[in-house]
Amino acid sequence: MGLDQSPRRARTRRETALLKSGALQNAILSSANFSSIATDDSGVIQIFDVGAQRMLGCAAADVLNRITPADISDPQELLQRAGALSAGFGTPIAPGFEALVFKASRGIEDIDELTYVRKDGSRLPAVVSVTALRSAQEAIIGYLLIGTDNTARKRVDAEQLRLDQALLETHRELQIAKVAAETANLAKSDFLSSMSHELRSPLNAILGFAQLIDSGMPAPTPGQKDRVDPIMQAGWYLLEPLSNAIKYSRRGGWVVVSCRGVAADRVRVSVRDTGLGLPPEKLAQLFQPFNRMGQEGGEQEGTGIGLVVSKLLVERLGGTIGVGSPVGVGSEVWVELAASAAIESAVHADLPVLPAPAELAAGVRRRTLLCVEDNPANLLRVARVLSRRPDIRLISAKDCRSGVELARSAQPDVILMDINLPGISGVTALCILLADAATAHIPVVALSADAMPRDIEKGLAAGFFCYLTRPIKLDEFLHTPDLALEHATTHPARDRAETESLPC
Repeated sequence: MGLDQSPRRARTRRETALLKSGALQNAILSSANFSSIATDDSGVIQIFDVGAQRMLGCAAADVLNRITPADISDPQELLQRAGALSAGFGTPIAPGFEALVFKASRGIEDIDELTYVRKDGSRLPAVVSVTALRSAQEAIIGYLLIGTDNTARKRVDAEQLRLDQALLETHRELQIAKVAAETANLAKSDFLSSMSHELRSPLNAILGFAQLIDSGMPAPTPGQKDRVDPIMQAGWYLLEPLSNAIKYSRRGGWVVVSCRGVAADRVRVSVRDTGLGLPPEKLAQLFQPFNRMGQEGGEQEGTGIGLVVSKLLVERLGGTIGVGSPVGVGSEVWVELAASAAIESAVHADLPVLPAPAELAAGVRRRTLLCVEDNPANLLRVARVLSRRPDIRLISAKDCRSGVELARSAQPDVILMDINLPGISGVTALCILLADAATAHIPVVALSADAMPRDIEKGLAAGFFCYLTRPIKLDEFLHTPDLALEHATTHPARDRAETESLPC
């Protein structure tokens, strides 16, 4: 009984396995998620499953024993594939079914992106795996092409490419905007620096001699003092920053400074605030000197000449100035200037004869200060100031090349260097002095009407001992040689390029 049941159970298990295997095969062949196309050894299609029919839009009867997979593939892709394989394997390969199965026929794994052409002519991107089918004797009896629809991934790739391109374009636009903003900011800074320099140069003379009178010996009379004080007060006031917009803006308001091109050769710089604005009748009086529009008794100080001076300077430079000031909205003051106006250097006369140094008290050592300055009036003011220091002997040069040679031969204790000089600049001269062992130890003080923060930072970074701006302040100027001399005494052998620069 037991012997009879054992073969029956074994047969039942085999039948069950066959049924299961058949069910799996049927499930595979009827799956709509991928296509299975099998051919004979010559490439003619023998199996065209449900997935292939769905993906390619044609019935099995349309293709079985009639065509090869090459007939439903993109011919241009097959041509390119044949060319690539021919070059890679060093043998000519036909751009048809041979190109599809060449690698598989040689036992090489072949999974590639191909494009099927549907019955209606539309195209279907697919990932296709090609495998050679072999007999028990390893002879090729056919080929199997299993493909999956690649449309979704292509769509994702296309969207990603679109997003990448959009991001790249946005980045490019941001870069263009950044460059434009930096260019505008540089133009604004250059304008402010130029205006500051142009304003400081005449004020240097006004304030310089006013301070000499104010601190002279004998002291000025009360009447002279009454005249000198307003000159100095107004002069120093003019050196305060583009301030009206801040002073007259409302609490919590804002001020915007902008710069833009208004024509091919014109640049407009404007300052806009959120102040109270001006009615038309007051706006018409805006450029009248000493007219403060009824603010004379207000808490804000002023002289009423700021816009008058600005208008004069702008027009002297060939520009125009204008104001818009709607009541309750705020004011906007703008100037337009030529975009590339060249500034010619003035040719000065020979340097003035310097006063002879006063007699020194016994035991006091006289130090030498070399002033490199091409403007006779500026040099004269330095000489007048230093005449109060009999312990300092003043020598001078009117350009940087002469100043460098004089520094090497005279070995001064301190050098006062104007930065903007004809020929080589003061910064270049400083580099020459620092590179020469004979002069590297000498403290060099910068003196310039370029007084913007970036100008001072650049000067100190270049290696100047300190940076003085014009107009000079008498006490500060007289104190600077002492600082430099003290430094030269305490660091006699130390390379000046390695010492800490001071802003004075």
